[in-house]
Amino acid sequence: MAFDVLTGVKTIKVLVDVYKGAQSISNYFLMKKISAFYESGDFAENLLGKFKSQSIQEWESVQDIIIHSLTQAESIDKARYTRMLVNALLNKEIEFVEFERLAFVLQQLYSFDIPKIVEIKYDRIIDDGLGSKFASLGLLNKSAPRPKNGILGLGESYLVSSLGNTFIRVFLHDYDEKIKNSPVENVKIIV
Repeated sequence: MAFDVLTGVKTIKVLVDVYKGAQSISNYFLMKKISAFYESGDFAENLLGKFKSQSIQEWESVQDIIIHSLTQAESIDKARYTRMLVNALLNKEIEFVEFERLAFVLQQLYSFDIPKIVEIKYDRIIDDGLGSKFASLGLLNKSAPRPKNGILGLGESYLVSSLGNTFIRVFLHDYDEKIKNSPVENVKIIV
């Protein structure tokens, strides 16, 4: 009743229309992310089938992580990364504890930053800020300072941690192979 009275005011009506438009766009983007998550047709059946044997608490936790990840994802790629993470758990490539840790790490990163961990691993990118961010999430460990000769005198040196190696194996295996086999001259400096 009170809402109907307020919609008669022109300013309120415009705000309500803007809200409805924004909500429609948000719902459309969420549907795109859900579609990307369920890209392969049999994924939903496998998801339900494999979790029937798991504990109820684990299944509820996985559902919560999927829902949170899809609603908070800034890109469709992030939804695909979430699917990769769930697949790794379903295929028993990772334990449930690792699943939870990697889900947290995935939520803390932008999708365009994710492949850069592989470039840092092979010293193809030198960036203190991003390396520090990966280190704070437990993906990298700081190592000895770089020698001060030319381009390698810039930035910190990092080693990939065991969690970082698991992260690369789950999300970036193909990209890891590509970078490992590419020439070293492709070093990028990001400031």
